[in-house]
Amino acid sequence: MDKNAVKQSNGRMFLIYGVLVIFALYCFIRILTLGIRDRALFMGESDKCLDKTIAGWDTMPLAKDPNCNCFVEINEKMPRRGDIYDSKGRVLASSILIYDFTIDGRDFNNTNKRYKIRDANNIGKDPDYVPKYLTEKQIDSTIEVLAPVLHGVFKDRFNKNVDYYRAKLTQALKDSAIVLIHHSNPNDDRYWIVDDDIDSITKFGIFTKANFRRSLNLNPQLARLNPYGELAKRAIGYEHNQQWNGLEYEMDTFLRGTPGAQKKVVVNLIDIPMKGETTPKNGYDVHTTIDLDIQYVVQNELYKALRNNNAGLGCVVVMDVKTGEVKAISNLTSMDTSHTYYKEVTNFAVNMQIEPGSTFKLASLLAYLERTPNDSIKKYPILANTFQVKRPSGRIMNYPKVDEPGRSREMAYPIEAFQRSSNVGIASMIFDKYTGYEDFLNKLDSMGLTNTFFTHLGTSPAPELKRWVRDDDFHTYYNACFGTGISTTPIQTLTYFNAVANNGKMIAPLFVKCVTNGKDTIAKFEAEVLKEQICQPSTVARAKVYLESVVTGEFGTARRYRNFAYPFAGKTGTRDLWTKGGYLKNRNSVSFCGYFPADEPKYSCIVFIYDVHKKSSIAVDAFAKITQQIMSMTDYDNMRMVEPDTTVSFPKGERVISGKDLYVIQEKYNSKREMAVDPDYYYELADNDIYELIEVAENEEGIPDVLMMSASDAISQLQSKGYKTKIIGKGVVKRQSVPDQNKTITLTLGL
Repeated sequence: MDKNAVKQSNGRMFLIYGVLVIFALYCFIRILTLGIRDRALFMGESDKCLDKTIAGWDTMPLAKDPNCNCFVEINEKMPRRGDIYDSKGRVLASSILIYDFTIDGRDFNNTNKRYKIRDANNIGKDPDYVPKYLTEKQIDSTIEVLAPVLHGVFKDRFNKNVDYYRAKLTQALKDSAIVLIHHSNPNDDRYWIVDDDIDSITKFGIFTKANFRRSLNLNPQLARLNPYGELAKRAIGYEHNQQWNGLEYEMDTFLRGTPGAQKKVVVNLIDIPMKGETTPKNGYDVHTTIDLDIQYVVQNELYKALRNNNAGLGCVVVMDVKTGEVKAISNLTSMDTSHTYYKEVTNFAVNMQIEPGSTFKLASLLAYLERTPNDSIKKYPILANTFQVKRPSGRIMNYPKVDEPGRSREMAYPIEAFQRSSNVGIASMIFDKYTGYEDFLNKLDSMGLTNTFFTHLGTSPAPELKRWVRDDDFHTYYNACFGTGISTTPIQTLTYFNAVANNGKMIAPLFVKCVTNGKDTIAKFEAEVLKEQICQPSTVARAKVYLESVVTGEFGTARRYRNFAYPFAGKTGTRDLWTKGGYLKNRNSVSFCGYFPADEPKYSCIVFIYDVHKKSSIAVDAFAKITQQIMSMTDYDNMRMVEPDTTVSFPKGERVISGKDLYVIQEKYNSKREMAVDPDYYYELADNDIYELIEVAENEEGIPDVLMMSASDAISQLQSKGYKTKIIGKGVVKRQSVPDQNKTITLTLGL
């Protein structure tokens, strides 16, 4: 081998070894420098490092030093918020990642970087593409391909056309700019960008390459998802202006979890993790008492009642009589002047205090019955009465009151006064048994009807009423007897109605059953017993009869449902709206509060509708529809667990029946109660299978009253008087119109 070649080779080797030795010495010295001299700096302990984790750091001299390049910061790690479930394990609220969609175009138009992409003509089609460099022409082609793709992904949420996306892509890719395409609004799930959207986008064009996919510049954040939309949304809660409400707020200590954190040192924009990391602890799951099936029924019927009657707002609460579990709660408020759009905004079922109207008469009835062992002896004036109050001076003052202008004093038993919802009658009953307002108020207090109580949706305040009045303050005393001058929340009213259905035991509404962490139960909840017995058991039993009579009685304000397939009991309420100028006679708040089934109460319910022209009948209608649907879905016959009746009885669907049909029924059912039946007359169901002979009533114009008749009988009666008929629905006649100019009467049928 040539000696010169060997020398050259050895020279190169020594040079390489020399470079390696020098590099090794540099590394060794650098390690010593970092480990000894700069150790404090990289540990965040140097006096040249600004610790932003301590209070008042921004006032330190180092914070004002523009050359400071070392900072200690906390990298916070947020936990996952717990989920909220209904009583059957269906998710009512959960956390989900959402994104702001931003494109960073700074790398796309740099010819010094040779990023390979698919040919524009084969974007998203041929996996075996031929790599090409990203050219200006290919950028144009890519924009034309991606613009309709983005439009297709986002058109259901963002009202933008293809030209909008073409302009945004052009700005990002050609101007090498960071461009925000869409922002996800955490408070409005209509404008969320989620993982499915990102997956759809990354299947096309330049975003199929990992290095370009990074340019999407996604900014992830956690948002709260309500899979069932507006169903019980206000009760579940949501975040508004960085504040939670509903169960999200009240159960926040369980749901939010514990944040984790790790300190880091930032030196020359390089993040260096420090010791002492805290792992975040995810939130617990909350299991509510809400039943989504019942909630859907309640919210749907409330919405229809509000919209059909141009109401301002309304609420419905359904409660399990025995357990106090709230199975459904809906609060809807009109969001436009035409009353066509309603939304869950305010939880006024728990928080809104308003004059309850005649539903408060149950409280007065309980007070009356407590001091009246036999309520079928004495009659009271029901339409008009003159009340006498003795002043401290001894002078007797007379206060005439009437329910209906022009009506005279009529007498009736208490149950009729209650059925008619007579203000004069109820007040007369209370004035007879109580010495004054204070005496009456003390009784309400003793029954627990004026107390506050706590729920998982917050505190339901005690009813607002006057506490201290003069002994001769007639008007305060009189008005309090039927719920005027007293303001209470709908759920307060429901709570003592539920106590009557629960045989006198008053329990607070329960919204949460338990809190879990996976399979482990962290906490269990049961309804708080507010009062073991609000009054004597005999009083409760008699009060139930009164509540049933409101529906089944001859004068009941809800008697149109006396033959309803799913019997219920309760009390109607109507109250003029109060403004600063006084009561508005043409605008009302209406309600119906009660329970069902009437004989074996399973659920209690209140329907409250605010700012309508009509009376309480619209609340009764909504209550009946809710009752029917809930009882249908819960298998009413099996729920009652009643032994089947083997005795033969007549069908009760038709209250008024012709003699010829009654004779056929006698034959068919082989009735043991034989009756002489005349086929030319009509009979009315009086008791069980007993029918009594009646005359078909006629008004002043000679038009027969065919209510509760079968369609065929009603048509026969009206045609005999020369009237034509128009039939709507099926069943028996529930409503009869006045004849039009063609002498046609519309008959509305129902079951």
